Amino acid sequence: MVNNYGESFEKNNKWVHELNRNFFPEPIKYLDIQPHENILHHGSRNGSYTTEVIVPEAEKQDCHIYAIEECRSHHEHGKENFDHGRITHINKHFLDPDVKFPDDKIQKIISIYDLFHNDYKKHIEKMYQLLEHGGKVCLVVVTEHEPWFQFFRHMQTHPEWSWHGQDLTVPDYIETFWNGGNGPAVFEETVRSAGFEIEHTLKHRGNHTFDSTDDAAEFFIGVLMASISERNLTSVEMYQLKHREYSNFLKELKESSEHADGSEKFKFEYEIYSVVAKKN
Repeated sequence: MVNNYGESFEKNNKWVHELNRNFFPEPIKYLDIQPHENILHHGSRNGSYTTEVIVPEAEKQDCHIYAIEECRSHHEHGKENFDHGRITHINKHFLDPDVKFPDDKIQKIISIYDLFHNDYKKHIEKMYQLLEHGGKVCLVVVTEHEPWFQFFRHMQTHPEWSWHGQDLTVPDYIETFWNGGNGPAVFEETVRSAGFEIEHTLKHRGNHTFDSTDDAAEFFIGVLMASISERNLTSVEMYQLKHREYSNFLKELKESSEHADGSEKFKFEYEIYSVVAKKN
């Protein structure tokens, strides 16, 4: 078993790289990136999305990327493994009032999987404030992901983990999906309320199979920890505790649902939703 998010990502990142190659270039093209623009990558995590998805477009147009990430572990991993002359790495919380960019001129903002928290509306509002008029955002969120979302609910009521409940309050578009409603519609309304005009929406449904339930647990618990707090990312004991609990949860889910196929593999379906919007 691996002991931290970085290791689990590297071990199980085939799925992520497939998405980077096959899906993300489509919403990115609707940003209509122009020469010499400043591109902000909101929540750059460990740098893989920045390098694989955004850098190729930035190189075509001679643009610069500002990759902002609040988690020190992710920030350092990105600087070490995905350093690039076009990227300025910033280790700050996006809502920090001290966050500054050259002349505050940002023409494009890209956020991939980083609006999975209950104050996401404030993040979208700040994006609107930072952008120049005519600037655009590309916001990518997960709107359906059975094993991950069910586990969040499981964690909030688990006796050993209930103290995480405040950190794991999910946004309204996820709650809407849980309750059988239209999560993407709720997300779109938030984008419009911030002042944006939505130009394009894209939906991608797919599935992925991990070689084992443990492999799935290693990957998802790493993502989960990244969503909670930096202190847990550096705690091997906490990681192992959560891995055991999540692995058991996935096994129960697999045995009681359509995931059951008589093998050790774990297959799941997901839905990714993207919004490209403009500041007029």
